[in-house]
Amino acid sequence: MAPSPTPTMVALGLWPFLGKITVAWEWWGGAEGRSWTGTLYTQIWRNEDGGSFSQVKSFTNQPDREAWDHAGCSSNVVYGYKLRFRDDSGNGSFSNIMYRTMYSDDTTETIELDEATADQKDLGDVAVDTIELDESASGVGVISDSTTDKIILMDAVGDAATLTLGTNYQYYFGDFSGKIYLENRGYESDDGAPIHAFWLSKKTDFADTDPDALGKFKTVYKVRLFYVDKTAGQTILLSLSTDSGITWTDSGRNVGTGDGATKCVDFFFIETGDVFQFKITHNADSGKFQWINFEVYYSIGGDCFEVN
Repeated sequence: MAPSPTPTMVALGLWPFLGKITVAWEWWGGAEGRSWTGTLYTQIWRNEDGGSFSQVKSFTNQPDREAWDHAGCSSNVVYGYKLRFRDDSGNGSFSNIMYRTMYSDDTTETIELDEATADQKDLGDVAVDTIELDESASGVGVISDSTTDKIILMDAVGDAATLTLGTNYQYYFGDFSGKIYLENRGYESDDGAPIHAFWLSKKTDFADTDPDALGKFKTVYKVRLFYVDKTAGQTILLSLSTDSGITWTDSGRNVGTGDGATKCVDFFFIETGDVFQFKITHNADSGKFQWINFEVYYSIGGDCFEVN
């Protein structure tokens, strides 16, 4: 009898600056619900741009392993992943398939100013520029490969330019190998009353992965939260602090249909500071919410300084 139950692919984490994809899966059932005969093999299969699947990795006797980093991945290639278990009695069934494309931004953006008259003007002396965010896609949906945010610069004489935020302005919190959610446990209440809790991030100025952010003001425009759709109609609150958690700016969304798919949802801010901290709150009396990872979209401003 082949290994059971069949594993489930839950996420593909993209790391463009490292050229790797993190493959994450679940093998449900726990120690009591899993079964295999003899040696257990975990086989990971991959295809590129719709081609044939081939095995790229195999682990031996590691039933609790549920993530693997696949290095050497190329930009602008559609990768598909699936996996299965094998033991001494034969192959198990393949899991579901997940696809992701790792985009890179290797071009230099330019701003062109089209003056209404032939003479030259210094726009910085005319008026204060304003920033408007124009979303090109809905804020909630199944994970897509890319969404473009635009900053529109408009001054008093009507000049406009578009600056596209590329992947250099993303910051990835955590990784797909860690679990920080409650799943299938017996103690989910305090004598019948739900236990309300929240997750709090580390304090960061983003400089550990983006050296250009060191000592600079940053403006956070959006936080994209990746999650597994466990229960319909869950209210999620994502909060941001620029003063070490003394005050918080909240952004809430109602998410979920209960279809079990991996999705993402966007929370919007315009908050400027040097050091940031994030908080995720799910205070539901019933239902489950499983989040996997999130990305912070920001831009870098001028030097950060304090006046005493």
